[in-house]
Amino acid sequence: VWSPDGGFLAYSVNAPGGKDVEVRALDEGAPRPLARRAGEQWPSDWTPDGSALLVTDTPRGDRNVALQPADGAPAKPVVATGATEAGA
Repeated sequence: VWSPDGGFLAYSVNAPGGKDVEVRALDEGAPRPLARRAGEQWPSDWTPDGSALLVTDTPRGDRNVALQPADGAPAKPVVATGATEAGA
């Protein structure tokens, strides 16, 4: 998922026990881990200001939508119910 300014790319990578989210700046060589936690995470879209990503998160096997700050701060749930929420 491209950032609003086109300078960053967020993507899922295989990780022990699931998938994590990494971010890569196009002008730098190394990716930066962003969402590393139990389960699987997939980036859906950036906020318009590029400060966070909406992520489909599977903390207990169910799918929820979380807001993952781009600075690596802990994610905050956006929609977390017994239903499947994904692809924000």
